[in-house]
Amino acid sequence: MKAYQLRFYPTSRQRKQLAKEFNACWYVWNWALRTRSDAYKACKESLTVRRMGIKACGLADKPEACLV
Repeated sequence: MKAYQLRFYPTSRQRKQLAKEFNACWYVWNWALRTRSDAYKACKESLTVRRMGIKACGLADKPEACLV
């Protein structure tokens, strides 16, 4: 397997946009982790990817999500 290492130098505007994108990814990841953990603790139920996707559809409407 071959690996490539890249370096890039984003502009100030690109850095701001990348920060927004990474923040959105971080929020969704933590939301999904918390949702799955809560479901398992409450019902000993493991949520499927499909059910998580259905639940995630409402994330964009939440102001605390701050999604891009």
